[in-house]
Amino acid sequence: MRQNRHMRILLLLVMTLPVAAQNLYEEDVAASKGNRDANWRQLDAYVTRLEWSDLRGALARQIGFPAPGLALRGAPRVEKAGEDELGTYQRLWIPVAEGVEAHGLLLLPRNRKGRVPLVVAQHGGGGTPELALFRGGANYHDMIRGAMREGYAVWAPLMVMYPYVDRDHGTAIPADVRERLEARLRLCGTTLVALELTKLKLSLDYLLKRPEFDGGKVAFVGLSYGGFVAAYAAAFDPRIKAVVASCSLREWKATDPDVWQPTGRPFYRPFEEVWSLSAPRAVQLQVGRNDKLIPVAGAREVASKVRKHWSAAPDRFEFLEFEGGHEWRGDIAWRFLRKHLDAAGR
Repeated sequence: MRQNRHMRILLLLVMTLPVAAQNLYEEDVAASKGNRDANWRQLDAYVTRLEWSDLRGALARQIGFPAPGLALRGAPRVEKAGEDELGTYQRLWIPVAEGVEAHGLLLLPRNRKGRVPLVVAQHGGGGTPELALFRGGANYHDMIRGAMREGYAVWAPLMVMYPYVDRDHGTAIPADVRERLEARLRLCGTTLVALELTKLKLSLDYLLKRPEFDGGKVAFVGLSYGGFVAAYAAAFDPRIKAVVASCSLREWKATDPDVWQPTGRPFYRPFEEVWSLSAPRAVQLQVGRNDKLIPVAGAREVASKVRKHWSAAPDRFEFLEFEGGHEWRGDIAWRFLRKHLDAAGR
């Protein structure tokens, strides 16, 4: 030990001695600044081209979409849940893997004639399809029943959540269920978002083969987390012709821990990039001026970037602010879908 210490001291003394003058070429470090800057600019431009050249493929690879081992497997289970003046309500379980089902509510409007448009209505974090129907739908308002009033059929898928109501009634689902599943799925080369998107795709594969639905007129609506899912679903599924996402347009920063940590949320890419994959299809993005979860200032900034991708079809993109909070605004949504979904496929 003592010998090693002496050697370290001797080495330090040698390193501090002045270097003998030698006839060798050398440059000041600052002389390379121009080349270093140029090298960085070249690589930055290359990465930018790479990002946008195959953005859809890059995003799919990043999240592991489609999730492995999923496919339609046999006939779904159907159970009548109820009916009212608007139509009938069914529970549907679509088998997509051994012991795995895509489950949700299927709503069929009353007095429909011929094939009708299909609207996917995605609930948000802590929600369920049933919550969006209970006692006025809470902050979902008419996101589901409003579609039925418009004459649309509705597929309201269930995502794995720790629902708010279960905080009062108890559940076997752990409160951090999404984080746990996300961490495990990443070790398998996929993500929870990819799993949910694959189940969504397969449910549409099944539903659009049914004679009740017009496969050329499919829309996706969502509130909060459901709006995040809408961005990714439309990016990967060209059958979705129109989208309305409410209270979900947030800023994305590379330093945001949600981007890298297994939080179970789809913050994998800037939302400008994800939404660009829907252009030039019809997209309406809503935000409440008093939303405490999705600040309106950040939503405005992101929307200005997203809008650029609709320069060839500006009438198909809307960013609308409304007086309200974290909630769905059906009046502006249904007007938008009447214009764009009803015209789809013509």
